Parts: sequence; structure tokens; C-alpha cells
Amino acid sequence: MVFNAYKPKGTDIHVYYKVKNADDPEDFDLRNYALMTQETSAGTVSRGKEDFLEFIYKTSGNDTSYISNNIRYGTFKTFAVKIAYVANTTYDMPRVKDVRAIALD
Repeated sequence: MVFNAYKPKGTDIHVYYKVKNADDPEDFDLRNYALMTQETSAGTVSRGKEDFLEFIYKTSGNDTSYISNNIRYGTFKTFAVKIAYVANTTYDMPRVKDVRAIALD
């Protein structure tokens, strides 16, 4: 996942994903999200309100396999991502634009 973001000092952006194989009978809405790994340096912060920087997030180990009902699924047909903003204040929150989620499966 790649996006441009305004990320002021003292804030963070967490990205989560979930996947589902076409043969998995489990309800997709009941699946848990997994935290993605930020590839961009953790110390990357914006210098001003209009300073949008590129952030890259990937699945842990570039692997999306999962186990459901004791069956291991190595591929998926459906996916969802969630972006969570973390800040100590509400007046200077991160902002995200130009989101690109690329599912290669």
C-alpha cells in the first residue's frame, strides 16, 4: 500500500489489512485485521501543513497466507484495508491522499 500523507511530529499512521480466499466459508466481515509493516522510515515527518510525503506499507514478510478452520490459504480473492491515525492532540492530525492499494495475487 502506498499513499501520500501529511504526518506531523508526534503522530503516527497505522495500516491494517484482511484477506479472504474464495474457498474460505468464514464470513469476511468477521475476519480480523492484521497490522502492516511501514517500509518508510519511522522518523519521517512533515515540515508543514502542505508537506505530503510518500509512505509505503507492506504485509509482514510480503505474505498474506492465513489459517481458517485449520486450513491454510495461500491466496485470496477479497481484501480490505484500514488506515488509523494516532495523535496526542485533535488539532493537528495526519491526513492521507492518493491512496494506492495493489493486490498481487
